[in-house]
Amino acid sequence: MTTWRLLTTVALAVAVTATPCRVFSQTTATVTNSPVTFRYVKTGEFNDHGYVSHGTTFWATNHTGKPLQIFLSAIEVKTGSNWTTWPLQSQPLSFRPPGKPISDLVLQPHGAGYATVTLSGQPTSGTWRARADVYQNLAGLEGQAMHLRRYPSLVERRFQGDTNISVNPLSNKMKFVRSLGQAVTQEISED
Repeated sequence: MTTWRLLTTVALAVAVTATPCRVFSQTTATVTNSPVTFRYVKTGEFNDHGYVSHGTTFWATNHTGKPLQIFLSAIEVKTGSNWTTWPLQSQPLSFRPPGKPISDLVLQPHGAGYATVTLSGQPTSGTWRARADVYQNLAGLEGQAMHLRRYPSLVERRFQGDTNISVNPLSNKMKFVRSLGQAVTQEISED
């Protein structure tokens, strides 16, 4: 029995140290092979088979076998041959499959959908594009390994008064994500 516990502990330690991932990270590099196609559709009223929304509508396609979360992070405006970034407060995009009334913060594996947001300060003239951060929820062994890796800091935060954090090291209450990079829309010309 002691040998079994030792082997289990060693295997878990190897899994924890060998799992490359970032917790709540934000990267600035653009992924050349993005797991998501991210496109601007239109601004204003958007009617999808009778489901009307108002704002700026985007379309995203998930090319992976895992559910993804996408957060709108910036608007970039073209000035000459350069792009100027207008940072936004990160907005989670809630996707609705075509012709369906229910939205979800998760873009399902190999799924696609529309997301409509209200953008303050959206350019009304010139050329612009939107940038979004793409994240994958960590689940299974990878999620548990990240939870164990972060456990000391979670316990510290718990004792500092954050009662939303469980003291159980294997609790599923906290979700961890891995950044898969960024996706950028096509250039939009508002001339």
